[in-house]
Amino acid sequence: MKELFSSTWDFISKNKYAVTIGAFLLIIVFLDSNSFIRRVSQKRQMKALQEEIDVYRAQIEEGSSLLDNIGNDSMLLERIAREKYNMSRPDEDVFLIER
Repeated sequence: MKELFSSTWDFISKNKYAVTIGAFLLIIVFLDSNSFIRRVSQKRQMKALQEEIDVYRAQIEEGSSLLDNIGNDSMLLERIAREKYNMSRPDEDVFLIER
């Protein structure tokens, strides 16, 4: 046991800068609360959330333009009601054909 301690101490004393740099890198990469691994994970998550935000913004823009067009065009409102909600006029019969 004494030999192991002595040889370890000799190694540390000869390579103190390398051991210090190695310990510092170990702390930075793995152990710190702001570690490199956690930062990479958070960047991936941030990118995924940003893509999701872009999708929702596109949907909002599409819905807003559709709403503006519906307010100006009653035929468009009727077409959407017929296609999307299967609505009909009181004197019509609607047959749904599924593909």
